[in-house]
This record gives sequence, C-alpha cells and structure tokens, in this order.
Amino acid sequence: MPLQAKSRSSGNRHGFYLLEAIFFASIFVVGDYLLNFTLLVQSNPSPLWLIVLLGSLRHGSPAGMVAGLVSAAAHVLILGFTGIPVQDIIHRDPKLLAGPVLYVLVGLFVGESRERLGKRADYLSEVVGDLSRQLDSSEIKRMGLERSRLELEKRIAGQTDTLKAVHTSLDKLSGAGSETELWERTVELVCRELLAKSCIVWRISPPEILASNGSTTPEIPPLAYVAIRKRRVVTASDWNPRPGQPSPGAELAGVISSDSKNLTVMVASGIPFNRLTRNTAILFGLMAQRAGDLANELRHLDQLRLATVNDPELGMMSESYLRSRIREQCLLYRRHGGTLSVVACKNRHHNERQLEERLSVVVACAIRAVIRSSDGVAFFAQENAFVMMLPGSPKVGGQAVVNKVEGYLNRLDLRDGGGHKVINNEWRVAEFDPKLGDEALYPQLFPESAAGRETA
Repeated sequence: MPLQAKSRSSGNRHGFYLLEAIFFASIFVVGDYLLNFTLLVQSNPSPLWLIVLLGSLRHGSPAGMVAGLVSAAAHVLILGFTGIPVQDIIHRDPKLLAGPVLYVLVGLFVGESRERLGKRADYLSEVVGDLSRQLDSSEIKRMGLERSRLELEKRIAGQTDTLKAVHTSLDKLSGAGSETELWERTVELVCRELLAKSCIVWRISPPEILASNGSTTPEIPPLAYVAIRKRRVVTASDWNPRPGQPSPGAELAGVISSDSKNLTVMVASGIPFNRLTRNTAILFGLMAQRAGDLANELRHLDQLRLATVNDPELGMMSESYLRSRIREQCLLYRRHGGTLSVVACKNRHHNERQLEERLSVVVACAIRAVIRSSDGVAFFAQENAFVMMLPGSPKVGGQAVVNKVEGYLNRLDLRDGGGHKVINNEWRVAEFDPKLGDEALYPQLFPESAAGRETA
C-alpha cells in the first residue's frame, strides 16, 4: 500500500509539471501572435483560448473567470487596434461581443467542472485510502486469527495428551473386582495424579471410611457436606465459613454416589498450591464420577450374582447354582477323597396350586432349619422337588437329615378340614460314587424322569 501511494503522488507531481509547461508554452505562443495582432482575433480557434482553458483547468473557476475576462479585454483591445472602436462594437455590431463573453463563460464552466472533478477525485482518493486502511486492518486481524489458530491447535494437542493420560488412568479403575479394591485404587490414583498427601473415601450414612492412604480423621470434613449440598466438586475457595466455624478440612471434595443408601464422598487434602487449578478440579470430578459408575456396576453385578445363586421366593439357592456346587464337590472328593450325599424331597401335597405353593414354603423353612450352613438346598421346578447337598455326609447321614425334617413337619401337624395330613413328601437319598461321578446321582434321585437321566 505505501508503494501505491508513492506512485500516485509521483504521478500527480508529473501532471503538475506538465500543466505548468503547457501554460508557459501557450504564453510564448500568444506572445508570438502579439507581433501580429490581427492573428489573435482572426485565427480559428484563437490562441486566447489557451489562456482561458489552461487557467481554468489549472486553478478552477475563479482563475477561469479571470482568464476569460483578460482574454475578452485583450480581444476587444485588439479589435480597437485593428480600427474597430469599442463604441462601434456596442452600437453597430454587437455580435462581435459574443467572443469576449464566450471567453468568460467557458472559463467559468471549465473551472467549475475542474473543481467538481477535483472534488470527486479527492473523494475517490479518500475512499481508496479508507479501503486500503481497512485492507491493512483486515490483514492484521487475519494474522492475529492465524496466531490464535496456532495457539488453539497447541492447546488442543496438549489437552488431547492430557485426556489420553486421564483415560489411561481411569482405565486402571475398571479392573477392580470388588468395591473395596475399587476404593483403594481410586485413592491411589488421586494421590498420584493430584500429588495429594491424603485422600479418603467416606460413606456418610452410616459414617464409615471406605478407603484411605493411611491418614484417617475422626470426623468428616465440612467441605464434604458442601459438596453433598451443591452436588458438584468444590474447592477450599468455595468455603465461606461464618465466624467461629472450623476450616474446610480439605482442598477438594466431590460426591461419588448420591444414592441415599450409599451416599459416598471423596475428599483430598495436601494438594500443592500450584496444582489447585480448574483442570485439577475437573480431573478430580472425572475420577469421582468414574468411581461412582464402577461402584454402581459392581453393585449391579452383585445383585445379578445373587439372583443367579439364590431363589428369592423360597430363600434358597437356585437350581443352576446347586448343580454347579454338586459338580465342584464331586470333582474335589474324587481327587482328594471324601463322601457326599444328595437328598431329594418330591412334593405330593395337594392339587390346588395356591395351597401347594404355601406348603412348599413350609417345607423349605423346615429344611433350612435342619441343614448346616455348609449344606445347600434348591428347588428343581421341572421335578417339583427340593434337592439338598450334604458335603461330608454318607447315605446314612442323609437319611438322618430326612428324619429330622419329617419330625419338624410332624410337629407342625398340618391337616385339612377332613383331618387328613396335607403334607406328603417322597424322599430319596443318593450317595456319591467316585467311580461314577456326579452324573450318576440324578438318575438315583429321579428314576422316572427322562430329564433326571441327563447329565447336569
């Protein structure tokens, strides 16, 4: 842009010199014509027009008018020198005044046109200057945006590396097999990533320290209750104590689980001052959220595991779990020696379904009251029978358990309206044979069932 401005100024200067040269040349031409006055008025066009045009073009309408008046006066004087007095021009031949008047009018018109064109040129020059300045400003802004883009790319690259590191660290929590292991890994991760001196995971109700890095406090820090109330990660700067209130007790606190039954918070203290940034709080919140999600998954898996192991209606094991335990015990006794007996109690109570379900509950309660904690019992729905596993008990021990259960039911003495007993069980006892394995147990318990003869 400076080069263009310089070229424009040099062009204007060259034009100025050219006009001046033409003006002086016209004076010499007119001076040459002065040697013969008649040529100034008889030539067509008259050389006096050079003075009018050059004066008006050079200096505008005032100069054009002056040049026109001078040319008109010169024209009239020359006519007087040629023998035509001014009085005769006015009275006898007024047409001769058309030339002098035309000098003045043309000088004014050309000068005025020159001024308008000059103003227009100045306006266009200002517009070009404004556009040039806007272009320079746009170029500066573009360079600024380019620098911002490069800085943003660097920040994105740095945050990408940080997120990868955080993702790698959070993946380490996924391998926890229990809640205790999960809390220990979370505390270790917080202390390592945030350089915290201490980190504690608290269960609020009932108050209990789930995990810590060795330092314990007798009470939950006040900052933890602020995090529970605000349901977000809070820092020590969010703590606005009233006069007489204690210190927040930690630098960071966040809610891991907001479940009323498992309300859990995590607090970290002893973090270096230069690490207490917004990114640190975000990272701490991500750790707490990830730990909470994994804890919920572990609880859900425990519920599913209990659902596969236990029968919630009868309060005993599920059929699939008891079959797997029988198989494991048989493999153990085949390798190391031992005995095992399995007892089946087939229900033959009543034809009414509702009454039969109630009597099944009674039988289940009697069996649970008699067997040991190491024993197992489940209801096989396809066989409509209760099956008990008695590790370490021979067939005689299994029969003793049958007698105890029958005695328990006899003491209840459940009868219908006609005075007949409503509980009628069919018992079978099978003993494990290491030579045959667990496949031979079910045919002994359910010889009439085709399903019983299939391998478990």
